[in-house]
Amino acid sequence: MKFGDIIIAVGITLAVLFASLSLSKRDIPTTEYSTAYDGLTITHTAAEVTRGELAPARLEVKVEGGLLPDSSTLFVYLHPANSPADTAFRRAPMLTVPGEGLVYRRDLLSQGTGKKFEYYIRLVAPKDTTMADTVLATIPEGNISNPRAVLSVLFEGTPPKKILIARIAVMFAGFLLLVLSMLSSMTYPKDPGAFVRAGRLALVGLLLLLVGVLLLGTKIGLATNGQAWSGVPLGSNLSDSVSAVLILFWLIVVLILRRQIFKGESSEELIGRRIQYLLVAGVVLAVITALIPGGIGRL
Repeated sequence: MKFGDIIIAVGITLAVLFASLSLSKRDIPTTEYSTAYDGLTITHTAAEVTRGELAPARLEVKVEGGLLPDSSTLFVYLHPANSPADTAFRRAPMLTVPGEGLVYRRDLLSQGTGKKFEYYIRLVAPKDTTMADTVLATIPEGNISNPRAVLSVLFEGTPPKKILIARIAVMFAGFLLLVLSMLSSMTYPKDPGAFVRAGRLALVGLLLLLVGVLLLGTKIGLATNGQAWSGVPLGSNLSDSVSAVLILFWLIVVLILRRQIFKGESSEELIGRRIQYLLVAGVVLAVITALIPGGIGRL
């Protein structure tokens, strides 16, 4: 193998690595919901994810334009996501935060990694001497007419940095070998042993992918989402699913090249050209997989 091929492969790998790490950085998505009642503006900024081991979901409401009506209370109503239709929402009062003006807060303690809760917020006042509730305002606003209009929060864990670093190293070492395999095949038919070398590089690269996706990746998934594997056929996670396709593709390539890998046989030129196309396609698929937000599987 030429030294220039190694330089090219390292350059491609580093470029894809930096791009993948950049795309993997994501902020916690938030959405602002506002409703109005009798000159008051009631605002809630909803975070869809609470990240961190045992970190609570902080639910806050800001009131502007005056004080809440006498005897009224802000309540948050919660229940686990995917609960049966008849499962009642449990409610808890939201309390003012000293020194922060008219800010009302309720912390939902961590319910475990991967757990998701649905909730909505209501401003409630007693209707009459029977103390029946009168709903003055709701976040989201559509909840008054549609009980299914709710917000949600997901509890995510934080995987150990050692496993994250190990997975990045293993995955991109495998990626480097796949690129070298492709470049090595390009010297055929001038170099009769090109596919022997390409096949063996592909085999080691595939083994590294297996370790990165099925061993380290599942540990990260378990620590982050409470689910080791969330791609097909168990879920719809895009990066996990594409990682499975990538492994299957390179497994097929290795099986096609098994004689070259284990017996050192050369290839006929027609078949060799087709294998070159397969190797190029496999590297392109690896690049696409790496650039999916979240990295190769999960970074």
